[in-house]
Amino acid sequence: MKLHPIAAGFFLIAGAPAAAQEASFCERLAPQLGMAPIEKGRQGQTTGEWRVNTLAGLKTVLFGGSTLVSFGMQPAGDSATVEDYARLQKACEQQKKNFLCRIEGPMILTVSTGKGKAEIEALPGERAEVEMKGTTILCRDPRAMKKA
Repeated sequence: MKLHPIAAGFFLIAGAPAAAQEASFCERLAPQLGMAPIEKGRQGQTTGEWRVNTLAGLKTVLFGGSTLVSFGMQPAGDSATVEDYARLQKACEQQKKNFLCRIEGPMILTVSTGKGKAEIEALPGERAEVEMKGTTILCRDPRAMKKA
């Protein structure tokens, strides 16, 4: 039996594994800060929201403590414009009891805590929210973001 070249190409394309879905901004930030996904309903069904308590552990429970967190933003790439810097200056705001950064790529976010430093690039068109609420850092993908 002779296989036609077009049919062979079809089998090669059809048999190729699907490309893995690219990780979201929060999925890439989570391992750097030790964040865990917030699940809802069935086990493993995530909400698109991740969290980490920056002040956790037995020492904190016994003796109390404090935490220091800093957020920094910078344009991605070498061709940043004045508009890029202006956009980044407006990206974060202090609210009543929290600090909220609205991420819109391209940009680089740096989060420093007592446990370490995370630096991640938001890709062009990528959106997320990173919030400091008390001693907890939350990251929300677009499906979990609050309405502006």
